[in-house]
Amino acid sequence: MPYSVTLMRKLDVLDPELRDILWTILDEIEQHREASVTKNEFNDLKEIVREIGQTTKGLAKAQERTEQKVGKLADAQERTEQKMENWPMPRSGRNRR
Repeated sequence: MPYSVTLMRKLDVLDPELRDILWTILDEIEQHREASVTKNEFNDLKEIVREIGQTTKGLAKAQERTEQKVGKLADAQERTEQKMENWPMPRSGRNRR
């Protein structure tokens, strides 16, 4: 964090030991500030999470529709198999002599 000229001038007139302590405190504050999340960053993150939630809901609905269609296809396949089992097959060798 850039420090103002005014702050630097005021620190320069202090006892060197006290000045070093204050600079150390300011450095610590800066390190914590850099590591923290700003309000804008947090709001951006909330927006991303909201969008992911909406997308997930849409995907869940699409998955449900897909499962319903697969169920209908399975039912149709079963009906087809039953029809094929009952389909009259020509009997081989019956008309041969």
